[in-house]
Amino acid sequence: MRKTILGVVALAAVSATPAYAGVTSTSYLTPPSYSPDSTLITFDSALPTGFSLNGGQILNTSTSTGAYQGSLAPAGSSGSYLAVGATSGTQAVLKGTGNTSWGSVSLLWGSIDSFNKLDVLDTLGNVIKSLTGNDVTSNVTATGTATDNNRYVTYTIDPNSGTRIGGLRFNSPTDAFEIDNVAFSQPTSVPEPSTIALFALGLLGVFALRRRTASAKSFAL
Repeated sequence: MRKTILGVVALAAVSATPAYAGVTSTSYLTPPSYSPDSTLITFDSALPTGFSLNGGQILNTSTSTGAYQGSLAPAGSSGSYLAVGATSGTQAVLKGTGNTSWGSVSLLWGSIDSFNKLDVLDTLGNVIKSLTGNDVTSNVTATGTATDNNRYVTYTIDPNSGTRIGGLRFNSPTDAFEIDNVAFSQPTSVPEPSTIALFALGLLGVFALRRRTASAKSFAL
């Protein structure tokens, strides 16, 4: 009986293995809490060691005029930022150049439109997930409020998938996709609600077995 109880506990422990993946979108006024090991890219200076950027244009409030007047800084941004579009180049790739990979990436996404496209890439450059403006906010029109059209977006990958994040690709045919404060990180896993429920179910099984054992002993006496 003791082995049976231990088996149930072991099953519950396996079921409680943290696993999650998905997209979260919050107001630019409440940026995510970056883990201590995050690498934050603000475009205010040279890229951190181990990163490369191909395409797009790095702008700031003093240069986002004239030909770049459609590429305004995203709300919540300060200093320089990355812009993609017809004037700045319709595609840009930001990626790690070494063996480092990540489990999560966050960014400040400005001028959210349905034709904005963000590809999350693995370490080989393959697309893990493609996101458009429709995936991160319900308001994707150019006349939307600043809160709706400027969001902090986070994509977290399932740590049990065997895949890791290696970089990002930004696409926009129009000057209406601006990016800032890109953070690559290794998040701390938190069990999903379904995982917690499975663990609780395992504990109930343990209690049930103990009760049956106690009842059997009483009947034997």
